[in-house]
Amino acid sequence: MGRTRYPEIAGALAGDLAAGRPGDRIPSEHEIAARFGVSRAAARAAVQELEDRLLVRRVRGSGTFVNHRIDYVLSPRLAPSWHQTIEAAGAVPRSVVKEIRDGVLDAELAARLERPEGSAARVMVRQYFINDLVAGWTTEWLPADICPPAADVAIRAVESVDLVLRQMARVEPVRAWCRVSMDVPPPEAAAGLEIDEWRHAWLVESVSRDRVTGRPVLASAAWTRVEMIRIIVEIDNSNRRGEEGPPARPGPISREERWELLAAAEAGELIALADACLAAEPAPELAIVAPPRTGCVTAQVRDPILRERFLLGDVLACSAEVELDGVRGWAMRTGDDRAAVLAMAICDAAGETLGGAAVEELCRRVAVRLTGREAAEWAELAPTVVEFEEL
Repeated sequence: MGRTRYPEIAGALAGDLAAGRPGDRIPSEHEIAARFGVSRAAARAAVQELEDRLLVRRVRGSGTFVNHRIDYVLSPRLAPSWHQTIEAAGAVPRSVVKEIRDGVLDAELAARLERPEGSAARVMVRQYFINDLVAGWTTEWLPADICPPAADVAIRAVESVDLVLRQMARVEPVRAWCRVSMDVPPPEAAAGLEIDEWRHAWLVESVSRDRVTGRPVLASAAWTRVEMIRIIVEIDNSNRRGEEGPPARPGPISREERWELLAAAEAGELIALADACLAAEPAPELAIVAPPRTGCVTAQVRDPILRERFLLGDVLACSAEVELDGVRGWAMRTGDDRAAVLAMAICDAAGETLGGAAVEELCRRVAVRLTGREAAEWAELAPTVVEFEEL
């Protein structure tokens, strides 16, 4: 009836815990010892066995509680957002900003972010919670050339770096590289995780790129308590291009993104590309479904933080629709340049057929150009940003 019974006791308790809810307090060692007629040492060994199986979680000064791990999926098809991943698993995420500071990229980070060593970066340290339990400690590096001036305030407000980058830096982060390991965290991370310094934790290091331009926009190192999550890594080599390490470019541009980028292209670029597509051999069959026509459309903008829409008013726009080798192409551009909108419709259809590579290359050039313009605008606006002292 001694300590050797602890595996049997742990098995019985595990059956009880399966019906419990995460956060429910388990019986004390004294209660377990009385129930099974064993010593406190045997009861303590049984609870330790449950902790080793990740079925319970000890909280300093509070007790031991039922623990259910959630699945944390790392996949190139999912947004690299901790909050979205936790919510998708059915749990409640929360993060607290511990520090935001200016820093520089060391050699390893500079290589990952494809910037010169010593480049300026914004460094963010955050503590994460799952269902109000301490779960993670993360450090993130945003290159200064991609970080909006008001990002500090926005991140504290919305908690999601992914959302801030999409709304304020106008980029679409996708996970481009990831490395998962289990190791002993450094003292600062161990303290943030509220674990003993000798305990192991998950370490997920990752790099996110802009899906359109392929440029790295974020690097992170996330430590997570092992009893909080089960990491699932999804690997898809169906589009492998033969290179090792992080892909140089993300996946193909969606049709919606193509419309947006072609609408921002110069008229001369569109007309030249459309002419090249029509000059291909064998000659494609072109039909004008709806000739260029002008009209008014209502322009809208979305607030980057509150995500509310505001109407700006009516603007002049021109639209057209064509059919190229049986594939429909559609276009709309502001203004009344009928030749440019017809060329855009041809390029849209060509993007689905014979001229896909050339159309995608034009879209990427436009994306890079837009990113440069926005960076220049932010640099011009930076002196006017008012930073409020946090009370």
